[in-house]
Amino acid sequence: MSRLFVEVTQRLRPQTLTPEHQAGVKRLVARFHEETGYPFNAIYADLNDHFHAGKYSDIPDDAWEEVNQWFQQRLEMIRKRKMHDR
Repeated sequence: MSRLFVEVTQRLRPQTLTPEHQAGVKRLVARFHEETGYPFNAIYADLNDHFHAGKYSDIPDDAWEEVNQWFQQRLEMIRKRKMHDR
């Protein structure tokens, strides 16, 4: 009975980022770092804070599009600041 309970509760939990999406996060973080110079650990910390996750791999997979938007919005803000500072 307890095995069945564990199996059911695991199925009811939101699925976390797939390995493919986790690799996508790593690429987005690297790109963000290259364009902004922000430290990797600061980018991951901000991402985790925004999604209320202990680590990025715990972000629900159904939030993948929001993860992409999160990066795009921040990159756009940085680009606008750079243009304004010129």
